[in-house]
Amino acid sequence: MIDTAKKVITALSVAVIVLTILLGAAIAVSVFVVSSERSDGTAWFYVDGTLYRAVKVENGTVSCPDVPTVAGMVFDGWYSDADYTGQKTTFPALIDGDTAFYARRIPFSEADNGFMSASIAIDGSDVVAEKIKPVHGINNGPVNGIGIFDEPYIDASEYFANMGTPFVRLHDTEYPFGRDGYVDIHCVFPDFSADEKVITNYDFNKTDEYVRSILTAVPDAEIIYRLGESIDHTGSGGYTVVPEDIVKWANICTEVVRHYFNEYGIRYYEIWNEPDQSAMWNGTLEQYYELYRITAQAIREEFGDQVKIGGPALATSTTETIGAFLKAVDGYPLDFLSVHAYRNDPEQYNSDQYSVFKNMLAEHGYTNALLILDEWNFVSGWDEGSLADSYRIISSNKSGAYIAASLIALQNSAVDAALYYDSQMTGMWCGLYYKPYFDIGNERLSELIEAYMTGGAEALNSFMRGLLEEYKDEPLQPLSGTYAMNAYDRLYSMTSPMQLRVTTSEHGLWAIAVTDISDGTTGMLVSNCADTGKNIVTNISGVDIPNGTVVSGTVWECSADGKPLNATITDGTAAFALGPYSFAYFEVQAEL
Repeated sequence: MIDTAKKVITALSVAVIVLTILLGAAIAVSVFVVSSERSDGTAWFYVDGTLYRAVKVENGTVSCPDVPTVAGMVFDGWYSDADYTGQKTTFPALIDGDTAFYARRIPFSEADNGFMSASIAIDGSDVVAEKIKPVHGINNGPVNGIGIFDEPYIDASEYFANMGTPFVRLHDTEYPFGRDGYVDIHCVFPDFSADEKVITNYDFNKTDEYVRSILTAVPDAEIIYRLGESIDHTGSGGYTVVPEDIVKWANICTEVVRHYFNEYGIRYYEIWNEPDQSAMWNGTLEQYYELYRITAQAIREEFGDQVKIGGPALATSTTETIGAFLKAVDGYPLDFLSVHAYRNDPEQYNSDQYSVFKNMLAEHGYTNALLILDEWNFVSGWDEGSLADSYRIISSNKSGAYIAASLIALQNSAVDAALYYDSQMTGMWCGLYYKPYFDIGNERLSELIEAYMTGGAEALNSFMRGLLEEYKDEPLQPLSGTYAMNAYDRLYSMTSPMQLRVTTSEHGLWAIAVTDISDGTTGMLVSNCADTGKNIVTNISGVDIPNGTVVSGTVWECSADGKPLNATITDGTAAFALGPYSFAYFEVQAEL
């Protein structure tokens, strides 16, 4: 396959050019066909000695037009003379009669944009992977705030469809505590003293509705159903207690699996969440291991290999904690090992630790088990001040560069799948879209939980209704993170992908390039996840790139507003700028 890849890549020289055009500071070219004859009251804009645009002046004022992009050059401004000896023009400019303006470009080496130098190297003859992994999954579905008003407060179904979303995990769904209706075991089987063999003792209605909303938005998504309870920040341990009868609890889980496998085809079931955290499990780890063994065996005996069983979704995943779990469940069903990681540097997602975990699975005989990172997001620290800062970054357009860089790191890691936490805005972890919710802070979150604890789901909805009434009709706004997910999904969705070797010179600069050998499509995702812009020189080896080839793409400059870009490639090398916390995606079609 690799030899074939090399031959195809040589034929895709036009396609690989896409890897060199991430012009983060430029604007797309828009050229008007105009007469070369002047007329009164017209602003004439010249680029490289050629008339670029003529603008009829209204009320004596003219605005600055977009400027064509040239690889390796920075636009310096519009001057009133062709020699650039005068002052740069400030726009909007007042003019009287016909006026000429001349665009000046200067090389990056002469530019004073405050950016640092960096480089990207692409080896078009070296294929490093023939699979793009589903690391752009998401915790929870597209609807949020159900029951507060007649319609869900948030419906992000369109965003989910555009992002592809290969995996959706159900945990902390409709927080807090599933609002007494969603996903959690106490929600679907509300009376633990009832007979678990009688189907009328189960209430699947609200969870069914929630699952349908996911599959309507992304019909092919694999859903991971977490069997257990949502996190309890109250310290009461009301639902996160060790079940008084573990065998009965396992039987209840078996009936939950039966319903959701038969009705919706859900195949993945995770036994509990973060049993190493007191807010999630008030028992010992040995008690959790017993819960896992009994429940996993009960589900396997009932459904065989039709469903996939996994855990433990540890908050702190080390060789010691994973080793203890694997030793405790050795010989029992384990189709996927789930772990969590919240990091402030995407580099930490490409950790050798995940390769160690895969080796540990093999040593215990779980050679086909998947390694799933089913919670990840940005966190600078777990103290109150750091968390508040983290929430602000997550809900800003800086998160797009972080998400794009993290997806690239995860693709290059040993994990088999990953899921971003979270799609819901109630928990302050959503960096995909925004709608006013409530002031971030532990005090308000405590008020929300207290409303639930004193009056249940209806009291909670009433409390939220008072907070959100003035915002309910405001539209959901995208954040740049949703476009990072969408860009990665373009690579993931390729029919026959080949990931090319890409190296970058600077920490914080990330790039991935993928060619679809079925049709010649080549795409590249690049992220500058840093507070310093970068002047980047890109060098390509292993391919013959025709001079003068023009390719185009989109850049998100710490913004949800993508800008169309284009550039011309010269001698297989291109220079470009990418601003702070920016990312770009480019795609080109080549003839095979």
